[in-house]
Amino acid sequence: MHSRHRPVAAALLALIACSCASGDAAARSLRRVAEPGCARARERPASTDDRYPNQPPGLRVVADRPFSTSPELPWVDYARGNFSIVQDPTARQSPPLVGQATFPAGFSGGSEPINLYVPIPEAKTLYVSWWMKLSPGFEGHPRSGVNKIFHIWIGGANRVTLSAQGAGTSALQPQVRLQRVAVPGGAVNLLPNAAPGATVVRGRWQHWELVLVANGDGNADGSVELWLDGVKVSDYCDQRFIAGTQDARWQSLNWAPTWGGTGASVRRPMYMWIDHIYISGL
Repeated sequence: MHSRHRPVAAALLALIACSCASGDAAARSLRRVAEPGCARARERPASTDDRYPNQPPGLRVVADRPFSTSPELPWVDYARGNFSIVQDPTARQSPPLVGQATFPAGFSGGSEPINLYVPIPEAKTLYVSWWMKLSPGFEGHPRSGVNKIFHIWIGGANRVTLSAQGAGTSALQPQVRLQRVAVPGGAVNLLPNAAPGATVVRGRWQHWELVLVANGDGNADGSVELWLDGVKVSDYCDQRFIAGTQDARWQSLNWAPTWGGTGASVRRPMYMWIDHIYISGL
């Protein structure tokens, strides 16, 4: 998503937005997390909600969208020409209604067919859960392999994106991709380091979970965790999303599935379906 897709104005935001613990606790109440590439280890109390098994404790619900209607507060559906709510009795969390993003034949690379936005008030730790299915004939952008799902904003920019990365009909990989971040070059692609063989399977509902912790005071102490169908696929510490002069709080999330990379166009209609987006933070 390009810089022109910035969060809605502050007035609209105002209108819409009305522990790590350590020790020797029993294994059934604490989930130990192995962290490839991290110098430290974490222990996290197990979630008490089976729908969100990797949600950190103590977070407050920000938005809970079952796609019953459009719009659906606090979401703002402000680019929805190719968005619809359809029935899918196979949906895993809140059937039968799901959100559908259509990539029509001839759709140009480098943009997104829909843009649905939700503000995130005052959160340094963010948890996002969603069920997603791509149509069986979904083709990745042929030049870049970039097939974004969400854009997450911090410090006034969409610095974190989720992508089902892969070109054409090749296998798709779940990636967290950082852009405009405070590191040399400004971009980092976080490939699955905890489960390198993880794939996004076309035509199948899969459960994604994401935990982001913002860095503080410009330090490289942020973190990214990603699960697919309950399996941790990516785990990165020591991330520097923003500089010390920028607001170190997550600000908004957009379902704006940018296809590409510039160039190329969609050859035949294809779809991205999401069943239930749940967001919490603190």
